[in-house]
Amino acid sequence: KKRVKEGRWEITASTWVENDKNMSGAEAMARHLLYTKRYLSELFSISEDELEIDFEPDTFGHNENMPEILTNGGVKYYYHCRAFSDEFIYNWEAPSGRKVLVFREPTWYNQEIDANLFSNVPEFCKRCKTKNYLKVYGVGDHGGGPTRRDIERLIDMASWPLMPTIHFSTLRDFFKRLEKDSANFPTVKQELNYVFTGCYTSQSKIKRANKLGEDRLCASEAIDAQAAINCKNYQTASPFDKAWRKILFNQFHDILPGSGVSDTREYALGEFQKAVTTADINASHAMETICNNIDTSAVAFDEETEISVGAGVGFGTADGDGYRFPTAEAGKGNVRIYNLFNPTNILREEVVPITLWDFCKKGDKITAEDADGNALTVQSYGQDFRYWGHSYAKIGVFAKVPPFGYTTVIIRKEKAEKHYLSGDICDHITDAPIILENDRLYAEFKSETMELVKLTDKKTGKNFISEPSCSFRYICEENVDGMSAWRVGKYMKTVNINRENRVRITDEYHGELKSGVNYTTEVENSALSVSISLEKGSSRLIFSVNADWREFGSDKFIPQLQFYAPTAFDTPLSRCAVPFGTIDRPALDHDVPCVGFMAVPDGERALMLMSDCKYGFRNFGKGMLVDLIRSSNAPDSMPEIGCHPITLGLGFSDYESGALIDSYTAFAHPISTFANSVHGGALPMSLSAVNVKNAQISALKQAEDAILLDTTHMTLGEVTDEICRLVEDVRSKKAFAGA
Repeated sequence: KKRVKEGRWEITASTWVENDKNMSGAEAMARHLLYTKRYLSELFSISEDELEIDFEPDTFGHNENMPEILTNGGVKYYYHCRAFSDEFIYNWEAPSGRKVLVFREPTWYNQEIDANLFSNVPEFCKRCKTKNYLKVYGVGDHGGGPTRRDIERLIDMASWPLMPTIHFSTLRDFFKRLEKDSANFPTVKQELNYVFTGCYTSQSKIKRANKLGEDRLCASEAIDAQAAINCKNYQTASPFDKAWRKILFNQFHDILPGSGVSDTREYALGEFQKAVTTADINASHAMETICNNIDTSAVAFDEETEISVGAGVGFGTADGDGYRFPTAEAGKGNVRIYNLFNPTNILREEVVPITLWDFCKKGDKITAEDADGNALTVQSYGQDFRYWGHSYAKIGVFAKVPPFGYTTVIIRKEKAEKHYLSGDICDHITDAPIILENDRLYAEFKSETMELVKLTDKKTGKNFISEPSCSFRYICEENVDGMSAWRVGKYMKTVNINRENRVRITDEYHGELKSGVNYTTEVENSALSVSISLEKGSSRLIFSVNADWREFGSDKFIPQLQFYAPTAFDTPLSRCAVPFGTIDRPALDHDVPCVGFMAVPDGERALMLMSDCKYGFRNFGKGMLVDLIRSSNAPDSMPEIGCHPITLGLGFSDYESGALIDSYTAFAHPISTFANSVHGGALPMSLSAVNVKNAQISALKQAEDAILLDTTHMTLGEVTDEICRLVEDVRSKKAFAGA
């Protein structure tokens, strides 16, 4: 603190760590700025306005919306070393028009002080049209504390003839000098990529932890905000900022990219467990509070004296379930009440899975109705499952859930009737194609290989598949320079697992709400279990994959598992998800970073490939693929051994960015269910807390600081004007981080 006050130690951080700028999610990007500025401002007793530099010497690429994100968080200057090779000093402009002033390191970020240090300065200054040059030096990987030798050499060099004037300075002072010449510098409008394409996939469990950690925290905050809006005197159970900081720490550019040692991986996964626990605690507390305030007294139920069930504690929260929120039972008897919670700004009308505890027996008829008493379509997924002394059944209910809101579903049962078999029992074993179909799409699979051979968009009547598609491939990559975690090598061998290995179909089912097929296959020492399903009202196939991966990388080659989806049309362009938006990229022969999805257009419609936890996608000009697992061998020799749950989606959308984002948002943020009972309350059985149209909402959360606005004597227009004025006031004070 003393050295900071003296001006001898400069605070250059604006992000919690030197984070990856491609795979960190949108809301996480905003939280980096929010929490870092608050923490450092308080710790060092400095103004947040002084924290206007983002110092990123080693980050592996930079998404195109960074200038927008940074300026919204009060950051004006950007330093980086890796990625981009055209300019050293430039104004970097986001699609929104927001700009930051950038200095790209012309040599390297930890150069030693020697006699040749400034030999490039005349050429640099002539090219960049400035008289200022920056050299980062010192002990440490990114520059740091100078040694006495460094200081003495620089003092000596300052006296040499023909040398530039040498200042012991700060980054902030340097950028202030550059700012005076900003008109001389070019404007760059693009993403700054690509560096180390292996880092979009390596140590895939860290990728899964990051994506699900972000998604579950955002969902938990949205439900928590609903409780704060709707329930008097509501208090959040556990602070969100501590959980977010664990996710942010894991976004360090050698953790999230998977280029850390095994100890790093284990530590990061432990921190993720702590973060997702907070999400669980807060979501459960918020849903319970809302449920306790909903008036369900009008629900008719039988006066049975059965005790409450209380089953299902911890059920559905594990890795294989996608770390979803708990679904314990709170009711009893033959009538059960469930509230469905929507953590997104999208009106959701879809199939919602519900777990019924100690409720029905095999053959019982189950019915459902909505908050207004309208009958809902129900499909049973199986009964008489066992869990810690209790039985449970799985059903799907087709329900409508309002944006950032909840609705109520009432489940009833009728006792089982006896059924008797009569006549002959007939076999229905056939080698005919397997068909999954609803009102949105038609999908046909070859039964011998489970490859997709036809995929028709019913909105346009077009078939998007010609050659067999949606197979899994085993790739042997060349190990590049021993940096297997960082680099995807050239393909040395490609095996179509579905075609070259035995595929065994274990189940096929067709229902009113959901149809699907399950199969298993093997490759080398590993095994895949795949479930393909299609639900009512959905425009996408869901591939639920469990990969039991037993492959080791070596100095000779790196094994990879890949999902491969060629199309019936050329794909010279793809639209990819990036933080706070999408970007159009040409077809490339290497992986690119996508925050969840890639889409290729065929006219106004698009074929989307989505994942709940993968980032390394590729448009190869005839379709798309996503890397699922890479068994890199350095610096972590065994990063992937074990079971990997993966969810993929393949389906249709309009090519407009908003439609693509809405489709993926619904895919990545499932509806949550919470058991309720019959009681009075102040809340209706269905309610939307916030409903905003014509905008993408990155997060709904409680305010960091309260702003009280008395609207008693104001018109709606006056309220709107006052809110806009307050927002601009907050922006002008640089206290706003987010979107």
